[in-house]
Amino acid sequence: MKPGMRVLDIGTLYTNNLVPFHDRRLDLYGIEINEEMVQLAKTSGEQWNMSVTLKQGHNRSIPFPDQYFDILMSINTIHYENDRTKLKEALREFDRVGSSNCHYLIATAGSEHLFHKNAKRIAENQYRITTEDFRNGQIMAYFDDKKHFEHTLLKYFGRVEIVTVSETWERFPLQFWVAKCSKK
Repeated sequence: MKPGMRVLDIGTLYTNNLVPFHDRRLDLYGIEINEEMVQLAKTSGEQWNMSVTLKQGHNRSIPFPDQYFDILMSINTIHYENDRTKLKEALREFDRVGSSNCHYLIATAGSEHLFHKNAKRIAENQYRITTEDFRNGQIMAYFDDKKHFEHTLLKYFGRVEIVTVSETWERFPLQFWVAKCSKK
């Protein structure tokens, strides 16, 4: 990382994912799904004493020019696409805004995550989740397994490395797949 590199956090909300980059003097950017969340992110960035360019956007509509970012983070946002077509559009959009040397960090729920495990598969990358909260019945773009996640990412990126992160919150299993991707 070098000062002046541009880093984008998709779904930035509290801007906490940008703090390590601020400390290294990178140029910080974030997008959120609606104006209310953009305002929350602005307030949070100010509390962190960070200068962050924040705009309204989402996975499939990133309001920045082609090849603009050196680092792009999508931490638990990609699975909010509700079908395979939208998932592909989101990955194409990630590719579009990333420079030729861009580093991508894409995290999503793994197959042992409570929500994924209790979801019903409807079609490829389409699962209806069953929860006891507001997300009950929502359609998520989950992957069948880690190989499926990797195979999908390899259609858009030249190099993909995936790690599994597992933890338990209260008594609930949480598992995430975190992919580090690059174009080369």
